Amino acid sequence: MRIHVISLERTPDRLAEFRRLNAHLKDVSIFKAIDGSSQSREDLAARGLIAHAVHYTSGALGCMMSHIKLWEHAIESGEITTVCEDDAIFNIDFRRFALELISALPDDTDIIYWGWNFDAQTAIELIPGLSPFTGGFGRNPHPGEIDAFQRSPVNRVPYRLLRAFGIVCYTITPNGARRLRALCLPVRDEIWEFPEIRLRIANMGLDVGMANALPGIHAFCCFPPLVMSLNDSRCSTIQRSAGS
Repeated sequence: MRIHVISLERTPDRLAEFRRLNAHLKDVSIFKAIDGSSQSREDLAARGLIAHAVHYTSGALGCMMSHIKLWEHAIESGEITTVCEDDAIFNIDFRRFALELISALPDDTDIIYWGWNFDAQTAIELIPGLSPFTGGFGRNPHPGEIDAFQRSPVNRVPYRLLRAFGIVCYTITPNGARRLRALCLPVRDEIWEFPEIRLRIANMGLDVGMANALPGIHAFCCFPPLVMSLNDSRCSTIQRSAGS
């Protein structure tokens, strides 16, 4: 189970920390993240990837393009593809747990989230036909909680996913990549209503676009999650001005 890690060349410290915390991962491929500041918005608009006036920051744009590139890899290769960002922290038994869960999913599964932003509300269908469960952890994890998370042995279960924010780590099928690409592109400045979590939010990043698309595809999540992120905004390469 190869894991494609998205990482900017100009932030080698993030990749070094990823490797330190996830030394137990044996099949990792580093994907050189696309630097949004080097992208021509006019060219991206001409290619049908964004609308001309989209308000994504340069960091959000590069993040979006990096994930899309790996979706295209899944489509072209026909491979089920696991993607993560370089602030992801994996459970020690991630590979074993993940393969067990994937084998239990329906054949038409499009995507399964292994982790997401813990400080955001999530909507999960615990029982088909009933109102979804909504909730969150209340805050992001602290560095002192990393070891407990990585060594947690609790049983994981896949549930239908309706809303989640943050694309820390997920596994996507070729068909799922096609469907999400069609639903998320071209990126436009839109404001969406997410009634399950009583949220009205602007499209400021690919994770929001994906959250908007989730109810229309066959999406699942692992609960409790197998991957987490400290999600430290001080280290973010996305939450910056469009010119950065």
